[in-house]
Amino acid sequence: MGKMTFTSWMTKSASMSLLILAAWLLGSNVATAQATNCGCYNVTVTLDANCQFNLTRNLVSDGPCAGAYVRVMDNTPGNGSVIDCAGVWTYGLFDGRDTETTTDDVVICWGKVTAEDKTAPALICPPADITLDCYDVNYVLNERRTIGNVGDDLRSPRPAANATDGRTINNAEGVAGTGDNCQLGLNPPGLVDDNYKNLGYAYYKDNCYNCGCRVTLKWTDKVVFYSCTDIEFTRDGYYAKIEREWVATDCNGMRADAYIQDIFFTRPDLDDFVFSIGAPANRPVTGKTGVAAGTPGYDWVVEYQSCTPDKSLILHDDVTPYDLSYFHIGGGVNTRRIYIDKLECNYSVSIKDTEFPICGGKGVKIDRELYVFDWCAGKIVDTFHILIKIGDFEAPKATYAHHAPYVISTGPMDCTAAFPVNVVGIKSAFGVEIKDNCTLANVSVSVYTKDLYVKGILVNEGPESPWCTNPPTTVPATTAKEQCCIAWAKIDYAIMNNQMIGVPVGRHVMKIEAFDGCYNSSTLCFEFEVKDKIAPVMKCDDDLHISLSNANGYVDGYAQVTAADIDEGSWDNCKLAWIAVRRNVPTSCTASFILKGYDSNGNNKIDAAPFDDPKDAPANWKWIVDGKEVVDGIDNNGDGDIFDRGEFFATKGGKIMTPLQDAVDFFCCDLAERVTIELWGADTADNPYTQNIDESNWNYCWNDVLIEDKVAPTCVAPWDITVDCDEKNLAIIEDKVASAAVFGDVSITTGSDCANLDTVYTVTKNLKCGYGKIVRSWALTKNTVKGPITITCYQTIWVRPIHQYDICFPKDVDSDCKTPIIDTVLTDELSCDILAVNITDKRYDASDDECYKIFRTYTVINWCAYDDRCGDPMAEGSVYVVDRGLWGNYGKNPIYMLVRDRDRDLNEEFWLSKDLTPNNGDDIYVRGDGNYGGYSSLGSSVTISEGLMPFCKPEIYAHPYDYFQDWEYYHSFMYTQIIKVYDEVAPVVTAPRDTFCIREGADCLADVTITVAATDNCTDKVTLETQYLMVAPGQTTNAGSMILYATPRWSTKDLGNGQFEITVKNLPVGTHDLIVVVRDECGNLSKATRIPFVVADCKGPAPICINGLSTELMPNGTGGGMMAVWASDFVASDIYDCYGQGEAKNGPETGDQVLDQPRW
Repeated sequence: MGKMTFTSWMTKSASMSLLILAAWLLGSNVATAQATNCGCYNVTVTLDANCQFNLTRNLVSDGPCAGAYVRVMDNTPGNGSVIDCAGVWTYGLFDGRDTETTTDDVVICWGKVTAEDKTAPALICPPADITLDCYDVNYVLNERRTIGNVGDDLRSPRPAANATDGRTINNAEGVAGTGDNCQLGLNPPGLVDDNYKNLGYAYYKDNCYNCGCRVTLKWTDKVVFYSCTDIEFTRDGYYAKIEREWVATDCNGMRADAYIQDIFFTRPDLDDFVFSIGAPANRPVTGKTGVAAGTPGYDWVVEYQSCTPDKSLILHDDVTPYDLSYFHIGGGVNTRRIYIDKLECNYSVSIKDTEFPICGGKGVKIDRELYVFDWCAGKIVDTFHILIKIGDFEAPKATYAHHAPYVISTGPMDCTAAFPVNVVGIKSAFGVEIKDNCTLANVSVSVYTKDLYVKGILVNEGPESPWCTNPPTTVPATTAKEQCCIAWAKIDYAIMNNQMIGVPVGRHVMKIEAFDGCYNSSTLCFEFEVKDKIAPVMKCDDDLHISLSNANGYVDGYAQVTAADIDEGSWDNCKLAWIAVRRNVPTSCTASFILKGYDSNGNNKIDAAPFDDPKDAPANWKWIVDGKEVVDGIDNNGDGDIFDRGEFFATKGGKIMTPLQDAVDFFCCDLAERVTIELWGADTADNPYTQNIDESNWNYCWNDVLIEDKVAPTCVAPWDITVDCDEKNLAIIEDKVASAAVFGDVSITTGSDCANLDTVYTVTKNLKCGYGKIVRSWALTKNTVKGPITITCYQTIWVRPIHQYDICFPKDVDSDCKTPIIDTVLTDELSCDILAVNITDKRYDASDDECYKIFRTYTVINWCAYDDRCGDPMAEGSVYVVDRGLWGNYGKNPIYMLVRDRDRDLNEEFWLSKDLTPNNGDDIYVRGDGNYGGYSSLGSSVTISEGLMPFCKPEIYAHPYDYFQDWEYYHSFMYTQIIKVYDEVAPVVTAPRDTFCIREGADCLADVTITVAATDNCTDKVTLETQYLMVAPGQTTNAGSMILYATPRWSTKDLGNGQFEITVKNLPVGTHDLIVVVRDECGNLSKATRIPFVVADCKGPAPICINGLSTELMPNGTGGGMMAVWASDFVASDIYDCYGQGEAKNGPETGDQVLDQPRW
């Protein structure tokens, strides 16, 4: 046979493959096969999940083709029969000829294969569902900048250029990066900085990715809002949900199933809202929490510094709480604060301000209450209490000269100094300038002296530091110096001609009390020194005993001995300026000193100089090597280094000695050891004008002391206290750390020296309605060689009952009977109360133009004041009945019962008011607390009721949870609201159309019984108006033809529920109307309603026929025959019915009325 030929049919890519194949064939000397039984087909195949397909010879040939194989010329022809990518490819079927190589293989035939990709992209990392705050719904909806990895990455992928909505991403597969929630090391492609936090990204990958097939990703948002009654809101708290749908399509048009990411939105917790001072910055305004400002009753306190009561200083952002959105970044990048008055989410706010003049009218104080109303709850759910103060709140200030602390010289005649004590003189002598931002009034000066001498003898030695070691706790925290908490003694030195005289040598503190014109005062303090040049005489206590205990935060045993503890009468001819102490450091205590913070150079060891006095340092000595100090120490004089005498760890007599300090530390490592301590002193401080340390006079004494541990563990609980039941801090009573900051913590006075103490904190509550008794206990256990020792300290917190609440009794209303009455009693529990409301209705006939009246009586009791032994709180004499006629009101407006315990004396005040503010307008005070809750006087128009608020008498009252009083008001109230009900809608009559059969064989008439139904918009109680009952024969409209209601032909029966049975006798055949009118309870008549019905002859005639009738045919003239037979020929005998064959017999008599009935 001849050689096989092929027609070129290939695509461009396939043609290129064929060229490659041809080149390969020529280079390989492959011959063309002769015609065989094998042939090649053009085939179509589907690629697998790896974008491949193995094309075998049995798929392309119909012959056996033994020994043949397939080669595909695709992008990777080297892998033989494997197709790697979608497309149209050329393949060859080759005869292997049983050779070891393919050099001489023969081409049997050529063909083409179409490889199709039918696999959709696979989702390899879906975005996680996320929950945000409700005010971010519109911020998220269809916002492309939220697309991307969740976290710190503030970038989003660039949308496709042809995507008009910005929600389509080309080449959407992830790229190498970090941050995906599946930890696959992926980032979205084409990231662009947008400073927007992301909510997630859907990562897809296509099976033919390596073939250049890319995924196009499209996302869309759909938002659903939930109402207050939806289960998603009531059960899950969801305000809204955005369903973000992700759809991926590959280059071959294969689309993956959509993935839905749920983005939930909930309402923020009101406790998350905080305050801060807003922009612009650098204004004279400060803000603090109420606790920090010393006014715990307020959530936020704002002070505007001003010399006038200028309320324009108040800015919205300063006094309005806000919450930070998930998208808040800060730092000026994306600041998203949501202020509570801008918050929607079914919340609204209202503000109530009360102003008070301060500082003689030069300032103002505004008590602001910001109420948050929850439309879903239908009530106020939170109140932010804000105190706004505008005025001069800054006390006078002092500007100190750069050369502080100040040194003044003694006078030439004695060992004392003199200096001026007025504003000008203080500035002249010390460089301290005292100024006020508004008006400086006057100053007062006093001097505190460290060491007191009498005739050159030291009679009292103050501590090294002039400032208290334990200053009063303040918020924010300040140092003892800032508080002018002075530990030294105040000396009343003589003042002559504005000069203070007789101030001795030594260290002193000048305390200046400055006052401005708005009652602000400040206490300004600074230290100064008077020097002399005589060395002091130092004396150490040689009978000093030291025992370790828990102090300064150490629980493994610690003691501190001050220089004053060691001093036993050191003195100087003028005044001893300071004393200080140091001790030796044995090797066993090195770790303890490092832990205490003495390793100042941070190399985890104690480094000491090989000398004691800097003047003894070797000539080649260096204090700093490689940028670090070579010794550890304390910068006692604040000059920025530790190289001065007494500031560094030194070596003396082979022992390492600590720096000089006000006190020395002892640790467990010192137990049963002799420790050397040295007490040093000098009569003057270093001269600030020279570096010569010899300007001061030094001396010391020493002693060896034995350290012991012989203290048994003891503890002191905080004092018992009494708080009110509405104290907010009771919520943290179970938290050991948080409650300690408010109610105090146990103090371990002794016993935790070198043994660990285990502490178990327990809270026991005996409360009802939030009041009663709470016992806090601390069980402290010390493990000793003789076994554990446990002691327990108790604190009792008495929680007092506070009854404060509001009741709003509603005004009278006029209502349509189908219109809901929305005015009802409202209660608001302000402290520790549980109010219960009972409603009873009584109905009365109308007295005016209304239909009827409802007397609705509300009874309100307080379960937290209820006691069975006091009887029924609703009984006469126990319940307080609120008079409808107060102020001539009689139901025209609501009446408020305001219960307060303003002075917190457990004797409540009861105010009948027209609003929610007690003691204003023409309120009525119902006699309860005799002093009106601490008001200095009642309002000008306030009156006092004649009667007393009912109370349970002491002889029968005994509340098991009340430890504070032996009586209580009933706290029960009654009020009646009158509701007028109107109805102007007429009732409606309906009945089915029915058919009634006449009496056959009798009078051919029928008795009709019809049931009609009357409905009214208010009630089913309606009356059938029989005087209007009639039948319209033949549905006539002629009044004269009507069959009127009359007995005995008519009868009616009331079936109840607005239904009536109406019977009319002896009606003839025909279509008639029953005309009915009814009346409702309010006198409204229905329209005359026609109810059609039919009276019919329901039974047909029964003819009697002749059986066996015969006749003869007559010729018809055409050769046939015919005969006419009449119907009457078949009648065997006459038949009778009302409307059959004639009117004989049973038909109606002459003159009877027959309507619309055909004759038989």
